Amino acid sequence: MFCLTEINLQQAKENAQSTPEFMSAWREIESRALTFLESGQTVPHEAGGWIHNYICQEHWMPILFDGSTPGVHRCPAGHLVEGEKMDAAWRVWRHREITDLARDAGFAYQVTGSETCRKFVVSILEQYADFYSKFDGLSDAEPWMLKGHAFNQALTEGLWAVPLIQAFDCVADTLTAVQKGSICANLWGPLQRVMEQAQDKLIAKGDPHHNYMAWINCCLGLMGFALQNQSMIDRAIEAPAGIKMHLGTAILPDNMEFEVTPYYHNFVLLANLILAEAADANGFDIKNFRAPQGQSNLGMGLAVASLAWPDGSLPDISEGSYWQDSIYDPELIQVYEILSGWSEDEQFQHVLAAAYTRENRPRTNWAALMFGSPKPISDRLGSKATPTNRFMRSSGLAQWRTENKLAALATFGAYTGHHHQADRLSLVVWPFSKDAGSPLYALAARKAWYPHSYAHNTIVVDGQTHANCGGELKNWDGNQLVMSMPDAYPGIKLERATEAKDNKILDVLIAEAPEEHTFDWLFHVDGDVQPSCQMTAKSGPLGQEGAASFINLTGESVDLNTVSFTINNEEDQYQITLSGDSPFNLLMGTCPGTSRTPTQLRTVIIGRTIGKQQRYSAQIEQK
Repeated sequence: MFCLTEINLQQAKENAQSTPEFMSAWREIESRALTFLESGQTVPHEAGGWIHNYICQEHWMPILFDGSTPGVHRCPAGHLVEGEKMDAAWRVWRHREITDLARDAGFAYQVTGSETCRKFVVSILEQYADFYSKFDGLSDAEPWMLKGHAFNQALTEGLWAVPLIQAFDCVADTLTAVQKGSICANLWGPLQRVMEQAQDKLIAKGDPHHNYMAWINCCLGLMGFALQNQSMIDRAIEAPAGIKMHLGTAILPDNMEFEVTPYYHNFVLLANLILAEAADANGFDIKNFRAPQGQSNLGMGLAVASLAWPDGSLPDISEGSYWQDSIYDPELIQVYEILSGWSEDEQFQHVLAAAYTRENRPRTNWAALMFGSPKPISDRLGSKATPTNRFMRSSGLAQWRTENKLAALATFGAYTGHHHQADRLSLVVWPFSKDAGSPLYALAARKAWYPHSYAHNTIVVDGQTHANCGGELKNWDGNQLVMSMPDAYPGIKLERATEAKDNKILDVLIAEAPEEHTFDWLFHVDGDVQPSCQMTAKSGPLGQEGAASFINLTGESVDLNTVSFTINNEEDQYQITLSGDSPFNLLMGTCPGTSRTPTQLRTVIIGRTIGKQQRYSAQIEQK
């Protein structure tokens, strides 16, 4: 094998022998492979489309994938949807499901010697070698896409191919010369050209730092190692776009991926770790490599793990794939199973344990079986650490934690373009006012609501989303953060100061302008909300167009100086006290839920001031 070290393989074999749960998992993989072979199933004979199309436009929820029902696409609300785009998106999931099983079966063959698993892998490889040249993923790809061949996008092709290459590497020495020649000529050769063309296009566009590049590098690197092709190995590791260069250009000095989106950060890191493990098996030390400003794969794992909320979940800031039953938790699990073999850092175990709890599945995935310790995760968790604040200057993030079930995070970083949202100067409060995230990108309503300022706990001027701009750090003293947004609205000063004190979050948001404007202070809540003032019933949208049209008003109270809100979130109770230096009107309403549960409406609190200035002060505490 060229993509896995002998040490890892030997450890996996020992774990299988000593841990009944692991051995049972290998047997389950063998059973699935046997079922596939005996039932006469085959790989789809057509290309896959765009995975983001697999969403219900009516209920805003992803379609429930079932590999056995190619023509049936049903959302969690029971709505049945049809169409070629849905069929093509289904094929993406099905192709990936098959190659994931091929990888698992390949590893099972190496660990247990299962001949059934070996035969299954060979069958899948031969089928794809037969069909790859016939695929046409270009015909219905959108103009903006980095084109693939078996799929609309080269990124999707890389995601599909990486486990298939791992599977090939596991059985390569059992193939006949004819079999290997056919697979290399009809599958790996054409795939190499697709990946190299995609890499070259990203370089030519000035985007070598794009998150796509991580998976292109991983695909090229694994093929290079499996085939002992030095040209592909160099492309995957060295300049101008290999992993060494990518770590230096795509990763910020504090080790966050430049988009500062936890999902895409983890997405890039998973590709890097798979490539690093293969590189290690071939004498390339990517595990310990550091880019010029200290960026590293281990540092990336520590950076995002350090942002985990007390329950082990990660902040849902900016764009990200946070839909129900998404691939996010499985990918988190794979990353932190691998990283736990690199370091026993308690933060890794915290994130890993939380992801498994949310998944509610046994610890039997390939990363656990091949890289994980047989020792239960719960036995490796230490005592709860003392709450500490977290500040990441280059990423534009500050986080506060209290000794109660209360924490907060503010964003003030630069405009990143790719997966940016108009959320600068926003304040995310855990656990009852988290960021809404983003549903699958093909949802028509996504662009109309989720990226906009009205969907975040920030300030909106004259009903308009703020400009595509970053924030500006004014001061950080270890507890109080002062940030501004000078380019958000021309001629308007916006400044926010936030700190944690006496187990409370204290927040001040200032708006000043030479002329009169409408200033809307926004706060979104999951849970029951009761204001301290009398509310007059109100109905209708906040605005007739734009993001404001997604907020349906329920009540109003006028000329307030102070108002408090009692919030019941699950079994906990919180209080927010909002004050203004000048009187303000209170509007309350409902808005779309988070991208995880979009049909569960959230309560939105709006403090509205019409004037030249306002100073909103908020105190947030657990009762």
